[in-house]
Amino acid sequence: MKIYTLQIGDGDGQTISAISHSETLTADDLFEAIDQAKTIIRSRNDSDCENTVQLLKETGGDSIAVWVRSVNAVL
Repeated sequence: MKIYTLQIGDGDGQTISAISHSETLTADDLFEAIDQAKTIIRSRNDSDCENTVQLLKETGGDSIAVWVRSVNAVL
């Protein structure tokens, strides 16, 4: 299992300037983590300040963005 962090917030569709939601996901691979992220995003209420989503892969003490999308692209 790999650990990913899902972050949703205000941004430009490529970076997040203010995080409004963050949670840890565990998945066998990135594709499974993306599916989990999409399910979470689609279950949330729409918000004007939540327009960007990203998944970070946790590698030791560091995090690397491995998937970034606008919320509209996911919906």
